[in-house]
Amino acid sequence: MEFIQFHPTCLYHPAAKSFLISEALRGEGAVLRRPDGKPFMAQYHPSAELAPRDIVARAIDSEMKIHGFEYVYLDISHRGADFLRDRFPTIHERCLTYGFDLTRDPLPVVPAAHYACGGAVTDHNGATNIRRLYVAGEAAMTGLHGANRLASNSLLEALVLAIARLNMRRRSHAKSAHPLHRCRPGTRPAPWTAPNRSW
Repeated sequence: MEFIQFHPTCLYHPAAKSFLISEALRGEGAVLRRPDGKPFMAQYHPSAELAPRDIVARAIDSEMKIHGFEYVYLDISHRGADFLRDRFPTIHERCLTYGFDLTRDPLPVVPAAHYACGGAVTDHNGATNIRRLYVAGEAAMTGLHGANRLASNSLLEALVLAIARLNMRRRSHAKSAHPLHRCRPGTRPAPWTAPNRSW
């Protein structure tokens, strides 16, 4: 594996079954706090809670290891209750089922393994060391996507490698000895006829 991505804020609750708390909460002003209520992200990155997800996940992990915390808190209770219910209805409802009201309570969160990315080593055209096997996107280890993988990164990578592979294929066909490629401009190849099959 090229890397395993961690989602920074998974709800810490035994019945939650890996309920990921959207990073949009941090975008709307949620603050990561130690259990004593003290914010900590500013000491890890100038953008604090708005740092890239890999930095946020590592910061939470570091806080948990240094201080022996089981979790840290994600607190957005300073925003209006109506705003939170309107902006995050699914998260609000789901948290209520676990006994947390995000309009009043900070949420206990931990990083969680979220995505495995990479594996098949490829060249810049997506080719592997196995003849005729080409790989792109999350399954490929191209070095093009980094630790802050987003869905659009791997989609863009798959598109870039698909175009590279298509261009490689076109160059290969241009050199081919196939009759279709030996026709001079303005001439037509012989018409195609179906093979004679007797069933």
